[in-house]
Amino acid sequence: MRLRAISVLMFAAAIIWAAPLLGLAVAGDPFLSYLGFAPRTQFVPHSSFEWSAFVTLSLPVAGALALYWVAIANARPTAAARPERRFPWWGWLGLGLIASSWFFAWHDGFVPPEWRRHFFTPLWLGYILVMNGLAFRRTGWAPLTHRTGWFLALFPVSGGFWWLFEHLNQFVDDWY
Repeated sequence: MRLRAISVLMFAAAIIWAAPLLGLAVAGDPFLSYLGFAPRTQFVPHSSFEWSAFVTLSLPVAGALALYWVAIANARPTAAARPERRFPWWGWLGLGLIASSWFFAWHDGFVPPEWRRHFFTPLWLGYILVMNGLAFRRTGWAPLTHRTGWFLALFPVSGGFWWLFEHLNQFVDDWY
């Protein structure tokens, strides 16, 4: 079953990747420049901010938040007995990674400017470790400790998904 699901996902990703290229080919436009790896986006000037569009698009979000807060206010939760667990060592490691990565990414003079963008990865790795540590402390279960293979497989899958996202951005120029 897993092999079938993975095959379907890979097939869907291939279609998503190839569809814009096929559109360029059908239109008779060159598409070889879009095949570079890793995809790089160019700076795109965006239109000015429109308050009317912001308010219109914010109304559904505000409505959903209002419903959420009404539900929270009317809830009558019962206190569940929680076993006390210590925050795991790898959660503390994650906090250290977050603090140091944040410091080096945002403070000039400690590392060369061209290195600063590389602190994004340890910052997110620290976040992932902290969230797994909090889940472990609260429930005694975390993907890092109980489904390690699946958890580690998320890293290359996430990278591939992001590259697909960047590939599609070459065609829409939506962000830089």
